Amino acid sequence: MNTQWIGHPFFHMEEVDSTNEAAKRFANQGVESGALIVAEKQTAGKGRRGRSWSNTAGESLQMSLLLRPELTPKEASGLTLAAALAVSRAVESLPGSLRPQIKWPNDVIVGTKKICGILVELLLDSDQSSVIIGIGVNVNNSVFPGELREKATSLKLATGGQIDRESLMEKIWQEFEAIYEQYLLTKDMSGLKADYEQRLVNIGRQVCVSYGNESLEGVAEGIDVEGHLLLRAKDGGLRHIEAGEVSVRGIYGYV
Repeated sequence: MNTQWIGHPFFHMEEVDSTNEAAKRFANQGVESGALIVAEKQTAGKGRRGRSWSNTAGESLQMSLLLRPELTPKEASGLTLAAALAVSRAVESLPGSLRPQIKWPNDVIVGTKKICGILVELLLDSDQSSVIIGIGVNVNNSVFPGELREKATSLKLATGGQIDRESLMEKIWQEFEAIYEQYLLTKDMSGLKADYEQRLVNIGRQVCVSYGNESLEGVAEGIDVEGHLLLRAKDGGLRHIEAGEVSVRGIYGYV
């Protein structure tokens, strides 16, 4: 790949349980930072909050990056937003004038449907902490089963043409290298906040944040430098949302 350090080494697999799990195994074996794992098919792919992520071989991108950054767990949490920004920038470069947006914290959407999911996992050990950044992109998928039809789309369906997966993969990681370099300068989202917020579909819209059996509604106003969602609650107070299931009115399912 035409990248500075991501993908060196590069592992391509026909089938794997999940690229994140494969990356964890490589991390335990001492493989260096920058290792990229790409699989044609996952048999146990997973998304945020334990959801499954299924795919048909050869249609989408399933990949995970192994990082060994000098970041605290709190500082590393912002990398999930950084990864979403990288995918968004890469998709913008495709023919078809797509305008991808980000649903906080890390879903990349086109129109009102999801094209990309990101799962960032932190591994803590006595020697060196590792961060696994898993990215799944619906690239040349033509059909989505069941309820996914209402929530997901692909770049092929959005543009009307076949997408070169290898070129897109390379572009995503080129963008991430630049974003990561910026992120390390401050170890937060302060240098990337404006770019991220320009793509944030939540801004100015009614959102609902769910925490188990509780929920909070309000209007999103952006993010803070730590990447938390700024929510203007109905009582007028400004809340900094660190985690939770966030639904945006008008975006796959929330009416």
